[in-house]
Amino acid sequence: GEPVEDQYEVSTGSDLGHDHLEKEDPEEQIQLELEELDHLLQLKETGEAVDEQRLYELELLVRHRNGEELSKEEKDDLEFFMERKKRYEAYAKEYNDLLSKKESGDVIDADRLYNLELVVRNHLGESLTDDEFDDLEAFEDEEDKKADEAAVDASKEAEEGSVADEKSSSDVVDLEADPMLGAGVNFGGSLSHIESFEDGIEDVNAEDGMEVEHNDHPHSSNTALNSGTD
Repeated sequence: GEPVEDQYEVSTGSDLGHDHLEKEDPEEQIQLELEELDHLLQLKETGEAVDEQRLYELELLVRHRNGEELSKEEKDDLEFFMERKKRYEAYAKEYNDLLSKKESGDVIDADRLYNLELVVRNHLGESLTDDEFDDLEAFEDEEDKKADEAAVDASKEAEEGSVADEKSSSDVVDLEADPMLGAGVNFGGSLSHIESFEDGIEDVNAEDGMEVEHNDHPHSSNTALNSGTD
C-alpha cells in the first residue's frame, strides 16, 4: 500500500538506496561490510539469532579480499552471492524508477512494482506474510526462468554465428581448391592443363601420320640433328 511504498522510497531512494551505493566509494562499501560482519559475529557470540547466510557471504567476501585460498565450493558460493548482489541492485534501481514514475503520474506495471517492493523489503530483513513470501518466491522463480532462457538464446546465437563463420571460411577454401576456379585467380599450379593440352595435340598429329618429337632435355634437338648427318 501507499505507506509501505513511502517507507521504501526513503529506504531505497537517492539518499539511502541503490543510487547512493553506486556513488559510494568502494573503500567505504568495504568498511561497511566489515562493520556488518563484526556486528553479526557479536550477535552470534551472545547467542542471538543471525542471518547465517549473510554471515557466510560476508566471511567469504572478506577472505577473498584478504587473498585467502577458497575451496571450489566456496568460490562457487561467492560467485552466486556476487551475482545475487548485482541482481538486487538492478531490482532496487528499477523499483526507485517505478516509484518516481508513479509519483509523476505515469502509468506503470503495478504488479512489477509490488514484486520489487517485496524484494527490497526481504533484502532489508523485514518480515513478510506467508502470502507475500509465496509471491516473492514465485517472482524469483519466474525471473530465474527468464534469465535461463536468455542465456540459452545467447548461447544459440553464438553457436549459429560460429557455424556461419565456419561455412564462410569453408566457401573460401573450396574456391581456392577448385582447379578451374583457382586458375582464374592464380595461374600457379596450372601445368596439368598445359600438359593435357600438349597431349591432345600429340594425339591429333599422330592421327595425321606426323611424327612428334619430345624435347624432354634441353639438348635433345641438337642430338637429333647430329644423328641425322651421320
